[in-house]
Amino acid sequence: MGSNRVNQDEYSLMAEAEESHWWYLGLHDVLLQTLTNMDDGLTSGARVFDAGCGTGGSLAFLASRFDPSYLGGIDISPRAIEIAASKVPTADLRIGDICGSRAPPKDLDLVTCLDVVNIPGITKSLIGLRELVSAIRPGGLFVLNVPAYGWLYSEHDIAVHSIERYSLRETRRIMEELGLDIAVLTYRLCALFVPLVLLRLRSVLGPLPAQTDAQSDLHRKSSRGLNRLLFTILRIENRLISRGVRFPFGTSVYAVGRKG
Repeated sequence: MGSNRVNQDEYSLMAEAEESHWWYLGLHDVLLQTLTNMDDGLTSGARVFDAGCGTGGSLAFLASRFDPSYLGGIDISPRAIEIAASKVPTADLRIGDICGSRAPPKDLDLVTCLDVVNIPGITKSLIGLRELVSAIRPGGLFVLNVPAYGWLYSEHDIAVHSIERYSLRETRRIMEELGLDIAVLTYRLCALFVPLVLLRLRSVLGPLPAQTDAQSDLHRKSSRGLNRLLFTILRIENRLISRGVRFPFGTSVYAVGRKG
């Protein structure tokens, strides 16, 4: 995932949560909604690469929905790659750093980079991101999802070794520096913004724990009914995003760029 590894006990939580947690389900759904509903979107048989693939949840989702002819990914953590390989045995998985330590395959139709650049930070990530974009064929797509607002930095960010959060303007600048034509740029989780901020408020305002003691939001368990409700809210929001609605605030920023 970047130049810093996530706390090791978070990988097991992440691997389990990717299949059922409302946040991951919402992220995968917005990928599906935007990539299938936009003009010249992703089609079956595409060549797909996930930069910072973690424990493989997004790879498994993309494989099941788009039947790619090539599916690959990198992550800096051997443990994450091991789990990802168990989820998607046919994927071309490698230990690598988004900061540019290993060149990706060529002629890709889609590169995803989901909550990754915030770990090493955009300054360190830009060289690697340019390498990723250079591997995309003309007309191919690049998807970036990042956490929003520096003032929301909390214990969760420490647990996953994140050092930055981003505004819409900063995300736009990243996409422009990569030379991409922006097809989608919006905040996400707008409808859940207030309750999520309130949930983190104590951590945001209080003293932050040491990195070894910090726990991510995945340690907070939701009931099955609440999990289903939150995902339903995100599905509605994602459908609106795919139809051109752009939200003015949220806890994540989501961008899709097309290579000219």
